[in-house]
Amino acid sequence: MKSVVITGVSTGIGRSMVGCFIRAGYTVFGNIRNPEIGQQLLQEYGSTFVPLVFDVTDEQAIQQAANLVAEKLQGHTLNLLINNAGIVVNGPLLTVSSMEFSRQLDVNLMGPWLMAKAFASLLGTDRRLKGGPGRIINIGSISGVFSIPFMGPYNASKYGLEALNDTLRRELRPYGIAVSIVAPGPVQTPIMDKAINRTTIIAADYEVPWSIYAKISAETRAIAMSPDRISECVLKVVNQRSPRTRTIVVPKGFGPFMLFRVLPALPARIADMLIGKMFKLA
Repeated sequence: MKSVVITGVSTGIGRSMVGCFIRAGYTVFGNIRNPEIGQQLLQEYGSTFVPLVFDVTDEQAIQQAANLVAEKLQGHTLNLLINNAGIVVNGPLLTVSSMEFSRQLDVNLMGPWLMAKAFASLLGTDRRLKGGPGRIINIGSISGVFSIPFMGPYNASKYGLEALNDTLRRELRPYGIAVSIVAPGPVQTPIMDKAINRTTIIAADYEVPWSIYAKISAETRAIAMSPDRISECVLKVVNQRSPRTRTIVVPKGFGPFMLFRVLPALPARIADMLIGKMFKLA
């Protein structure tokens, strides 16, 4: 039995990955916070889906979930852990509260770390288990390699995830546990609908840049990728014998290529100048 634990499967990329991996022959242990959604997925997929109800910031609940997965695997290793759960906190950094910033890092950065700690033994650090070592795939973002204004907390969480990913990859080498990151550009998911919408800005200097940010965000949604494209990319990475350490997935077309490929590759001062002009932050 091939097995995978996926966090954040209620909607978006996570929900898409459930179907994608079940069709590929996996038993999916899917993390949700709402038990009703778990029941919906059970009705849809039957015994090939096992709901795990917990919050990715709750260390004790995560460990209980790991214990449940261990019981189901009956002495065999877990093939795959996908850290997908995430939220977005946006707005000018000086308007973000410490509670909001902390919640952003707790979900997007602490969550994957807690998951890796709890499931490491099942992935192969416990050499008594049967089967080869598993893998970890972290769902990052283009925001983890290039910072857009007014996305500061989210940028910080995804840059941190890049560092966590690199460190885990190097430290888990003795166990043969491969660690990689898939970093998408904009995706058609409800994550931005749940983002904090700031109607009050602390400084008049930000009124025009913020309106430009809102306009660009709306335009970006128009070119956003399907969650299925990301799921298929993740499955492709899983099936590679030696996957890239980072796989970036962006929408097709010249505009997205310039925005998500060329701009991040420019020297920082040149990128600052172009972003300043784009957002009228000069």
